[in-house]
Amino acid sequence: MKRFLSAAIVAVLGAAGAQAASISVTDFSKPAYEGLTGSMGNSVVEDFEGFTEGNIENGWSDSAVGSFYSLGGEGSGGTVTDGTDKGNFIGNDGRKLALRDGNVYGRTSTTATLSGNGEMFLDSNDTWGIGWQASLGGGMFDRLVLVLTDATDVGATMRILAGGHSVTLSGLGNGDKRIVEIAFGGGVSTANILFENLDANGNPRKNDGFSIDDIALSAVPLPAGAWLLLGGLGALAAMRRRKQAA
Repeated sequence: MKRFLSAAIVAVLGAAGAQAASISVTDFSKPAYEGLTGSMGNSVVEDFEGFTEGNIENGWSDSAVGSFYSLGGEGSGGTVTDGTDKGNFIGNDGRKLALRDGNVYGRTSTTATLSGNGEMFLDSNDTWGIGWQASLGGGMFDRLVLVLTDATDVGATMRILAGGHSVTLSGLGNGDKRIVEIAFGGGVSTANILFENLDANGNPRKNDGFSIDDIALSAVPLPAGAWLLLGGLGALAAMRRRKQAA
C-alpha cells in the first residue's frame, strides 16, 4: 500500500507541475526584495549561512531548496588563483562551484544587507555557470526569488533558463546586484534552472564569475485533489488491515 500511495501522490504532483515559467530581473534593494518575498506567504529561504567555505561536489543537495551543480569548464581567473584576500581556499581547482564568504571580486553576501548579519553565498567559481534543480523535497512551490550578484562584468552574456523560457543579461557592472523572480503559473514539485555564461558566439564562457544568494521558494499546499486521494487511499488501507486482522 505504501508503494501505491507514493505513486499516486507523484502522479498528482506531476499533473499539477506542467507549467510554463516567466522570468523577470529587477534592481536589487532591501525594500524590493522584501516586497517580493513578503507576498509569498509561506516560503522556504536558503541564504547559505551555516555552511563551511569550500568547493562543493556536483549535485550538492545540502541546501533547503534543492541541488546545485557546475555547468562545466575549468575556471582559471583570479577567483580561482588569487585567494589571499578574496576568500579563496586550499584545493580550489576551478572545476566546481564554491561556497564562499567575504568579498570575491565584487561578490558578497546579500544576507548582510537584508538582515544585518551574513557572509556566505554560492559562487560560480569562474566555471561556465550554475545549474540548479529546485526542489522542496516533495513539496510544491509556484514562485521563487533570488539575488544575482556580479554577473557579466567582464564580458560574458548571461542566459537564465527555466521552464522553457529564458532572459539574457549583459554589460552589468562590478558587484551589480539584481533580483531574479521566476513564476511558474502553478505549483511544481521540481524545476531545472540554469545560469549560463556565454561568449559573443553563444558558446560557454568561463572566468566571469557571479554568485547567487538569499533564495526564497514560495511553498504551496498540496492540491485539493491530492488530499482527497490521500484520504481515499487511507480509508482503503484501513479496510485492508481490518480484513487481514479478521
